[in-house]
Amino acid sequence: MIFTNKKMMRIFILLLCFYLPYQAISKHNLPKEEEKLIIKERTQKVTFFLNRKKELNAKVVTSEHIVSQTSLKHTYTHSIFFDDNSSVDEIVTILGRKTRRKNPIISDYESNGIFHSDLKVCFFKHIFHEKGDEIKIRYEKTFTDMKFLDPFYFNDYYEVGKSKVIIEIPNWLDIKVHELNFNLEKPEHTQKTENKKKIHTYILENTTAAFRNRGEPRRSKINAHLILIPSSYDIKGKNIKLIQDVSDLYGWYASLVGKIGNENDDLKSVVAELTKGKSDDMDKIKSIFYWVQDNIRYIAFENGIMGFKPEACQKVYNNKYGDCKGMANLTKEMLILAGYDARLTWLGTNEIPY
Repeated sequence: MIFTNKKMMRIFILLLCFYLPYQAISKHNLPKEEEKLIIKERTQKVTFFLNRKKELNAKVVTSEHIVSQTSLKHTYTHSIFFDDNSSVDEIVTILGRKTRRKNPIISDYESNGIFHSDLKVCFFKHIFHEKGDEIKIRYEKTFTDMKFLDPFYFNDYYEVGKSKVIIEIPNWLDIKVHELNFNLEKPEHTQKTENKKKIHTYILENTTAAFRNRGEPRRSKINAHLILIPSSYDIKGKNIKLIQDVSDLYGWYASLVGKIGNENDDLKSVVAELTKGKSDDMDKIKSIFYWVQDNIRYIAFENGIMGFKPEACQKVYNNKYGDCKGMANLTKEMLILAGYDARLTWLGTNEIPY
């Protein structure tokens, strides 16, 4: 394809691929057969409140009743993920009549392809001695930014006898509850109004353990789950808008891109050299594209807001490495210097079906 008008040409570059390690559950994550457990019952209760700055927060209290299915002694490790937009506030275990607060181990979560991430894992261990041994666990997780609220699945790494999700929505909050894959798995749903709150209760019984054989669809494509998107809330007669539609999401992201702080002076001589002697538009574009591909090392970043905000072009150029957002931003700035109408575009991933 030959472009005859540089100003009218738009270059769309891959900007962002979401990385959701908690949803990529593989068969090798399952416990060995002799360590098999069952979650007899699990409840996830979601409530909403305003912090001191009058910002909307969410608290999720998870309670689990776990029973050993084997007569062999084994160690069970319970893991809870969180990041800069969430915190694990309290972990309590109940053994018989004894209630204890746990002091969990907290460490950075690492995965292939992630160079630096704000994702952390909080975990603690419990020893089961024989078949029928049981433990009850309760923990609280607080979300300080509603854009990063976890989805709520009914299944888990282990079988779940009875899985329940309770959502308490106060009258001052407008929130959309999206029911996904309910045509494949059919949770029971009831709703009532109590104490100026709408209370949604979802129950799904006898869920199988979540794992994937090679070639099978991802969890988000076949298992029932809920996604909550708060759109606005009222405070002292004022309506605070959050994410009401795609344009609001775009506005938030565009505000991040506007704070990049690109300085492309160092790139001018490089672009001039790459396009020297070339009259065809596509030859110039290819020269810039392949220079970035050959000279900038790809390293992923998931550190707080930098998981969404691109790195400045001069930093990627001087560092000689960047993630997909940083490399896209550098390429865009180089194409602009070459005289093209190049723009950043935010793309999703086909790993998420919505």
